[in-house]
Amino acid sequence: MTMPERNDDWRAHLIDDDDGICRILAATRRIAVLGIKIDPAKPGYFVPEYAQRVGFEIVPVPVYYPEVTDILAKKPKVVWMQLGISNDAAAEQLARAGIDVVQDRCLMVELRQRSWKVTRA
Repeated sequence: MTMPERNDDWRAHLIDDDDGICRILAATRRIAVLGIKIDPAKPGYFVPEYAQRVGFEIVPVPVYYPEVTDILAKKPKVVWMQLGISNDAAAEQLARAGIDVVQDRCLMVELRQRSWKVTRA
């Protein structure tokens, strides 16, 4: 007899603590930036630029008609929603698919707090 799967196991993929953020950053080398901007005054420009300066590879993702199902099809390890952005329904859908989700946290702030530098292999 197999044990029934717990209905709330997906919640472990909702990352909202410092340990989880550190784990994600340590395991990440490539960051897809949804809604990247070309205006240097916008966070959609200077946040990924900062991440690139400290050693992350940036993958620009234009967002014209965002669909969570499109993100699910790409099967990323992590989806990071910047400061001020959260969508609990989308986060649950992603987490149930086994994708770690960070909501309402600024990547640049998190990197700076940890004086993050990616070591190149």
